[in-house]
Amino acid sequence: MQSALTPIITIKDVINTLFDKQNAEAFSITFISLDIERNKGGDIIKLDNAQVPKSQAVKSNLSDMGIGFKLQNKRNPNHIENNTINLTIPGGNKIVKVHIDLITEFKGKRVIW
Repeated sequence: MQSALTPIITIKDVINTLFDKQNAEAFSITFISLDIERNKGGDIIKLDNAQVPKSQAVKSNLSDMGIGFKLQNKRNPNHIENNTINLTIPGGNKIVKVHIDLITEFKGKRVIW
């Protein structure tokens, strides 16, 4: 049972923070995994020091790894339509897709609707 004094944050505030292009601050986030295509999910995942990648930084990392980057061939992720956002972890080149509806904790605060 959650304590009445548990800090909370609204999903609207989480979305505003995640999509704020001026905010480069790292954060902790907990969410439930979901992969409809592979019929997997349900794992609780916590990321510390996660960041929303800047598209230019992602392009540089891919080029550094020897991966060609052609924007015209890249599939549009439709983040708004799919209600998702990509996150990265410092020191890693892996991008983690998070379904915004499945975020349970953000910056140590319980997410509420």
